[in-house]
Amino acid sequence: MKICIFGGTTEGRVLAERLAAKRKTDQEIVVSVASDYGEEMLRGISGIKVHVGRLDREKMSAFLVEGAFDIVIDATHPFATEVTGNIKFCCEKLGIRYIRLKREDEEASGSTLGKVMYFDSPDALSEKLTELIASGDEGKTNVLLTTGSKELTSFTQRIDVRHLFVRVLPTKESIDKCLEAGLTEDHIISLKGPFSVEENVAHIRKYNISYLVTKESGAGSGYLNKLKAAEAEDITTLIVRRPDDDGLTLDEILIFF
Repeated sequence: MKICIFGGTTEGRVLAERLAAKRKTDQEIVVSVASDYGEEMLRGISGIKVHVGRLDREKMSAFLVEGAFDIVIDATHPFATEVTGNIKFCCEKLGIRYIRLKREDEEASGSTLGKVMYFDSPDALSEKLTELIASGDEGKTNVLLTTGSKELTSFTQRIDVRHLFVRVLPTKESIDKCLEAGLTEDHIISLKGPFSVEENVAHIRKYNISYLVTKESGAGSGYLNKLKAAEAEDITTLIVRRPDDDGLTLDEILIFF
């Protein structure tokens, strides 16, 4: 049996590790990741092969055909909806069994709800954030963006980059996107997470943050630690809601193997 895992997430690494530990002699496990950073997350796991490189729909289809996979497990980020759509399309087209690894939910506590705002998209969030900055008290303008570099232009097109402090992965691709969007190096926080409550508080204080922007990313992402830090510092958190993510838990998937 040939198994392909589309990974790049913490739970993708855990799945690969646990599948490799119980791998049978007739099984081959290949983990496909988009970047060198994704490959780094898999280091130290024996019994797997790693494919590195971004795949559009055409390249993904060719990759799956060449690999002759029996099962594909989608362990990509819950917000990587385009990638998930491509994986589903290719599996259906090629007749390959598709399984979605669902990230467990992580609910915010009721005590934070007074200063938490939810939105269905980065664009809707950035529009509201623009209003808050324009109408808010003088000095309450700095924003800590923790949504990554992918949707960065949703914010830089509306908000003066002097107000934005962006926390991204320490990769050349992420940093280049920030620089291309007009951010200066002193407004780019290139660090690997997830971050503790104390680390989030330190960033909020260092950059005099009034608004924290994040995604409802689920368990293991450091999501709740951001909310707790924002609550401790009495600042507003704006959150992009998590897309519908039907699938199976890690333990439910492992039953099949």
